[in-house]
Amino acid sequence: VQEKIIAEIEALEQKEKAGREKVESLSSQKNETINNLVSNSGTTSISKIGVVKGGKRVPKGYKLLSASTDYPYIRVSDFKNGSVDLSNLKYIDESTFNKISRYTINSDEVYISIAGTIGLVGTVPKELNGKSLTENAAKIVIADKTKFDYKFLYYALTSNFAQSQIEERTKAVGVPKLAIKRIETIQVPLINIEDQKKIVAEFEKLETEIAQIESELATMDEQKEQILKKHLE
Repeated sequence: VQEKIIAEIEALEQKEKAGREKVESLSSQKNETINNLVSNSGTTSISKIGVVKGGKRVPKGYKLLSASTDYPYIRVSDFKNGSVDLSNLKYIDESTFNKISRYTINSDEVYISIAGTIGLVGTVPKELNGKSLTENAAKIVIADKTKFDYKFLYYALTSNFAQSQIEERTKAVGVPKLAIKRIETIQVPLINIEDQKKIVAEFEKLETEIAQIESELATMDEQKEQILKKHLE
């Protein structure tokens, strides 16, 4: 029985190892693509393709609401996997929203965290279009959407090429914070919009494959427990 358990768990661990290696390989493909674009096509600064705007703190003394309202307040802690985790959103009331209504984010803009956990980037789902954004994040508004795709900008900013720039600009100041002026200087690949959209489609396929593998990897501990139960009960 021991030998059967060991054999089955070792087979599972081999599968787990192969899965993690595959995820690493697929992620590397994205980084290599961005690096090749930088080498072959050159770069441009974020200030040349759009405007960086900050979020807004709620008024002093105001406590965020747990009960749902029409006014979600998106925090850095809600940023997850290039999107927003909707499971633990906090809210503000209409009066507070009106006070900070200029500081919202749309679903075709890219967020970037600038304090706390710095360098998280992503986009908000359509149900959070036009909702309030924390002061600990900024958004990048693309000036001409016929020339630059917001999804391509997101992928470019998740690359090692961009993340290393973010790290450099964060270390350049005493208190870890990514200033808007520094975000504007970050370089991203400069290619035509048609090629941007092709790369976005390729990356979305890679991310779907990565998500499928990671979903299976998340069940490995449970599968090991099932093996033990099967042989020991």
